[in-house]
Amino acid sequence: MADVAGSYELKGVAPVEEWRGRVEALGVQIHTRDKELAKQRAAVKKKRNIAVGAAVAAGIGAVVAGIGAGVADVGGGFARLWPVGFVLAVGGAFAANLLFKPPPGDFIGEERAIFVRELLALLADIAPKGPLVLAAQLDARRGMPPAELPSGSDNALVSQEKKEAWLSGSFAAIPGLRLAWNVTEWRTVKLARKTVVRRRTKIKIKAKFALATRLAVRLDVDRTLFALKPVANPQRAQDGDSSVDVRQRPSGWSLRGQRDLVQKTQLWSADVVSSLDLLREQGKGEFFGQPAAALINLMKLCEGRLLPATLPAPAKAGTP
Repeated sequence: MADVAGSYELKGVAPVEEWRGRVEALGVQIHTRDKELAKQRAAVKKKRNIAVGAAVAAGIGAVVAGIGAGVADVGGGFARLWPVGFVLAVGGAFAANLLFKPPPGDFIGEERAIFVRELLALLADIAPKGPLVLAAQLDARRGMPPAELPSGSDNALVSQEKKEAWLSGSFAAIPGLRLAWNVTEWRTVKLARKTVVRRRTKIKIKAKFALATRLAVRLDVDRTLFALKPVANPQRAQDGDSSVDVRQRPSGWSLRGQRDLVQKTQLWSADVVSSLDLLREQGKGEFFGQPAAALINLMKLCEGRLLPATLPAPAKAGTP
C-alpha cells in the first residue's frame, strides 16, 4: 500500500501552535492509512476463512457420503470416498491460504504522533507563540533493522541492530532558560533457526525483539535569574529511572536529565512485521517507545532543581 505522506517527517522552526496543526494533520493521515490497511487485511482474511470453511465442508460432505454408501456396500463406498474428502479438506485449505494472502501488517502506528502532540500541548501552555526548533520522524518503520533468516533449513543465526534519533527540539521562550531534548531508540532483532534430528527432524525457529530508549533533556540556566536548589544524597540512577546531572557554565548552569529503558520480548514467528502488528493489537505499547509523559516528567525534574535567584526576605512578626 502506498504511503499517503511519504516520510511523515517534521523539520524546521515555527511557533508552537503552528507545529500543533502540522502534527494533527500528519496524525490524521497516519490514522487513515493504518485504518485502510487494517480494513484490507480484514477483508482478505474473511475471504480466506470462507474458502477454508468451504473446503472443509466439502471434505466432510464427501466423508459423510462415503459413510452412507458404505452402509449399502459393506464399507466399500466409505473406503473409496474418505480419501477424496481428506484431499478436499486439506488441499482446499492449503490452496485458500495461498490464494488469499493479506497484505503485510506494516502499520506506521500513531504512537509517535501522540508523543509529539502531548509534548506540544505542554509547550503551548507555556508559550503558544514561542519559536520552537523541531525535528521529528513519525514513521517508526524507518528504525527497524532489516533482519531476515536465509532460505533453507540449515542452522542460521541473524542479529541486527539499528539506531534512530527520531526526535529532537529546543525551546527558548522563557527568559533565562533554554530547553532542549532528544529521543534515541535502538531496535535489535535476533532470529535463530536450528535443525534438531532425533526420531524425526524438527526445525525450531526463535525470534526476539528488544527496544532500548534514551530520553535526554538539557536545561541551560542563567545564574542572574535562577539559583540551584540544594539536593542532599542524590540517588544513583537505575535502569528505567531518571537522573539529573548539573554542570557549571560561564553564565550559569546546565542541567542534564536522562532516562534509559530497555524492553525485550519473544516474537511469535520470524515474520517481524506481523509479530509487531500482533503486539500492537495486544496493546503492548511499551515495545513502540516510551510515553510522552516520561519526557515531560524528566523536564519537570530538571525544572524542580531551580529557584529564583533572589528570594523575598521572610516577613517579620507583626509586619502586615
